[in-house]
Amino acid sequence: MRDASSSVIQLAAEGVAIHKRKMAEEDLRTSSQHLQVYRDRSPLAIIEWRFTGDTGEIIAWNQAAEEMFGYSFAEVEGKTPGFLAPPGLEVANRSWRNTPMKLPMPANVVPN
Repeated sequence: MRDASSSVIQLAAEGVAIHKRKMAEEDLRTSSQHLQVYRDRSPLAIIEWRFTGDTGEIIAWNQAAEEMFGYSFAEVEGKTPGFLAPPGLEVANRSWRNTPMKLPMPANVVPN
């Protein structure tokens, strides 16, 4: 605000605390880096894909997957994982994200 002589007599300011958000972003970045290391160093074939609608596209896979399937990541990047199925096996295109997994109950566990 200014007075009649145009001198500033009041100033309003607003601040937003972003420390928690920055800390959460750093935690997420660190966690993602750890997962990438685990994926890349695993002796098991690991395929990572992103769902787009009812199908997924391969966005990463490790050296063990290259050895198992015989394709480099550059050859499979962006493809749907269905091409890895053996010939003659029909692969249904459905969203696995919305299908709950039903695992058998261990014999020593009593359900609630």
